[in-house]
Amino acid sequence: MLAITVREGHDNRPATQWCTRLRDSGVLTELTLDPFDRDRSTELAESLTGRTLTDAESALLHAATGGFPLYVVEACRSSIDLTGEGSTVTTDMTDLADVLRRRLDQTTPTTRDVAGLAAALGRDFTLPLLTEASDLDADSVVRGLDELWRRRIVREFNDGYDFSHDLLRDTAYAAVSPPRRWLLHRRLAQGIELLHHGRSSTGARATPNAH
Repeated sequence: MLAITVREGHDNRPATQWCTRLRDSGVLTELTLDPFDRDRSTELAESLTGRTLTDAESALLHAATGGFPLYVVEACRSSIDLTGEGSTVTTDMTDLADVLRRRLDQTTPTTRDVAGLAAALGRDFTLPLLTEASDLDADSVVRGLDELWRRRIVREFNDGYDFSHDLLRDTAYAAVSPPRRWLLHRRLAQGIELLHHGRSSTGARATPNAH
């Protein structure tokens, strides 16, 4: 018996082809491992740091790492001070920003483009607006948003989506160059106008991020 681990979304063609042959022959058993929930993320962090996390620290840790053990370990090894409420952290954010960037860097370039567009809009965005404002085709936008959802970078919110934490939104937006930010805001404004033609636009969904 041989046990192996494979991370989804990584281009490892030999391993993929080998698994396909085993799957076709009926001798491969596959187990999908989901990310940790908040309690297990906290348990892992406490075992690594040797101290008990507060509720605020636990919430921020899980939001920043998405429950993926690799990122929980990285966060703890970086000696990140998780003290704070909401998106306010009382210490240098460099280490935490690195962990968040690595989470986004694990996604495809298309997915990062979708994340940047969503971050430019701000809170509570919808798939129709992303599709209207993006220069990608609808299938690519859907695949990108699906990956962000599967990686727990965004979550369902009301009848649309939102980033799972303000820090993730800020990280995605920071990865967009200033000239491209201007273009994204222009496209979002045009998309809002098309989708809400003839109606006054109010609320966060109708107002692109004012960064």
